[in-house]
Amino acid sequence: MEWTKINKAIPAMKNDPLMSSRTSDSHLSSRSATGSELPISRFFPSRDVKDRAVYESRSPLKYIRNETAPLLVLQGENDIRVPREEAEQVVSILKAEGRIVDAVFYPEEGHGFVKREHQRDELTRSVAWLQKYLQKVQ
Repeated sequence: MEWTKINKAIPAMKNDPLMSSRTSDSHLSSRSATGSELPISRFFPSRDVKDRAVYESRSPLKYIRNETAPLLVLQGENDIRVPREEAEQVVSILKAEGRIVDAVFYPEEGHGFVKREHQRDELTRSVAWLQKYLQKVQ
């Protein structure tokens, strides 16, 4: 991962209203599937933890164990909005709970895919996943 790209993107993200909660004057720390502290602060190292209870109450990790639907994670390795480590936490937790989950991380991609072969692969996997798991419901 090219950290210079991330370091350049953080100031721009701070002005993005969709990202304002992630890039506020706080940083988050999350817990892995084993309960150990994860270094989320490395993405926002100079920020103080404020309103930790608010962030923890809204964290997807708090509720992910309630999820029962099969999950397909298709993500760029260089995604700065949803770092790979966070997606891996979700995958790890769900696998530990015995849920159906699969993850593919595309090299040299960010939040959304630019390379045609990755776009094609994403669509092919998504259609196959939906056919496999939605046809059971119908």
